[in-house]
Amino acid sequence: MIELTLVLDQTAYRAPARPRATIRITNAGAMPQVVNKRFALNYGDAAGYECEVKLFIRNSAGDELPFTARVNIGDPTDRHFVELGPGQSLEREYDLARTYDLTAPGRYTIQALYQNETDPSAGPAWKGELKSNIISFSIA
Repeated sequence: MIELTLVLDQTAYRAPARPRATIRITNAGAMPQVVNKRFALNYGDAAGYECEVKLFIRNSAGDELPFTARVNIGDPTDRHFVELGPGQSLEREYDLARTYDLTAPGRYTIQALYQNETDPSAGPAWKGELKSNIISFSIA
């Protein structure tokens, strides 16, 4: 059983804000799991083979912020997979200001999605989709 957790470095920022989000996948089960550790971030409508992580950030009106980066990425390769033993975790930090326009003051929410649709050549990996906790934050 794989779990996904999202953490922000703070929940209140002053403009210009540079929030940093960390996602963590943890093997909460009793058996080892092969997982995709690439953690490629892409826009919300990207195909699953083009990314492993999607971040959904909404403003106080409920509007989803657009992903502003351009991503050109191929399928994951064998080097992107690793075995996680029971209780082991992997994490990655993202500078949200690099991929989202967070210049407007206000309240926001963020949720992460982790997914994998691919296997390495050595055998099957965990496949599926996980949603994280939702975190609220503000920019003043």
